[in-house]
Amino acid sequence: MDSLIKPESQTPNMNIGINNGIHRLLLFVAVASMACGDGTEPPEHADVSGSWTYSATYTVTLGALGTTDCSGSGVRATITQSGSSVSGTARGGEWTCDSPAFALEPFTEEDPGQISGTVDGTSVSFEVDGFVLLMHEGTVSGNSMSGSLTGTGTIPGVGSISVTGTWSAAR
Repeated sequence: MDSLIKPESQTPNMNIGINNGIHRLLLFVAVASMACGDGTEPPEHADVSGSWTYSATYTVTLGALGTTDCSGSGVRATITQSGSSVSGTARGGEWTCDSPAFALEPFTEEDPGQISGTVDGTSVSFEVDGFVLLMHEGTVSGNSMSGSLTGTGTIPGVGSISVTGTWSAAR
């Protein structure tokens, strides 16, 4: 019968064995969770500062004059960023429209388009004041960004116009 009764001295060793097992499990979970990431938080805002080459395709509704499809490429955008705020300029580029009666050169060297907006995570939102105020919404992925654009305004000799389309930029 004495062999069935465990001495009191074995009970603490058993608890130490269980505690060591729990500690090892917790240590494993901690190491495994650190292996899933580098332990740093992702940046709050994507970095969009720098020089970008911008292009866009869009439809311009010219009121009573109808619509025309336009595109632009090779625009040089220079953007600075402070936290979530972005600003900059857009210059140059080649612009064409289906209607030869509607020619535009929205971003010249002498009169660049003014950029202002925000970035939140990978979402970017900015306006460019060119031939009309164009609102841009999109996403940033590394050295590229893209999205949609809309705008309304008045052009002397034409009247009220609206613009809808897509845009992209690469650094």
